[in-house]
Amino acid sequence: MPTKEEMGLLVACLHKGATTGLANLGLICNKSSSKVDIQNAFIALYNYLDVELTTEEKEAIGFDVLMLEHSLCKYTRLIKPTKTQ
Repeated sequence: MPTKEEMGLLVACLHKGATTGLANLGLICNKSSSKVDIQNAFIALYNYLDVELTTEEKEAIGFDVLMLEHSLCKYTRLIKPTKTQ
């Protein structure tokens, strides 16, 4: 299992759906964020969820770095950014 740091770097290097998910959540700017920015955003989101979710919730959803990366990719397919005026 990759660490959250390794997965964050992988997300940054691939710059695909998970990166777009982080941008849609407002954690990064998709076009101008560096690999370090993306990695740090992934780590911060993982840490937040790790603290805020209960043990039971984590078990129910299979919470780990792979699940989070996969969820970020799927989030981009479910939630389309709104157009601003």
